Amino acid sequence: MEKVVEHPRKFLLMLAATVFAAGCVSLGGNTVSGECGKTWWGRVYSPKRLVIQEACVTVRGTVIKTRYVLDGDAIVIVTLDPKYARLSNERNDEGYGKDTLELEIICRHPVFKFFVFRCWTCKNKISLPRVGDYIEADGSYILDTRHGHMEIHPVTRITVLNRKELP
Repeated sequence: MEKVVEHPRKFLLMLAATVFAAGCVSLGGNTVSGECGKTWWGRVYSPKRLVIQEACVTVRGTVIKTRYVLDGDAIVIVTLDPKYARLSNERNDEGYGKDTLELEIICRHPVFKFFVFRCWTCKNKISLPRVGDYIEADGSYILDTRHGHMEIHPVTRITVLNRKELP
């Protein structure tokens, strides 16, 4: 009697997802101000390009831009409060204006996160703030050597302190 394997690719994908999920820590709203879990680093795209300056920082600022990127992540650009302006560098200023910082929320793209293997089993619940919102955020403060700018990546918490009303 001959055995027939139906859909071998589907089986392998399911097996890989199951094995991968076994080591996944669900990402969500369980962090508190000033906490940055090391488990978030397992979901960062190309982590070798990121040089950690401080393992965990908290910043405040006003959102000036948001966008999604194809690696499954979401980008939030903030103008920092004067207290945190030291965290910006020349490349940040050139890209978005004086005293700005990029915040990267991993695995938050509404569509592409489903096509990115590292995002399959994680449920990052950090909401993307609106342009104009005044926020507080935690995460690892890093230098992105590919772009030369400073970021908080991965963001482990965003709290909207003052929501801009929609027109």
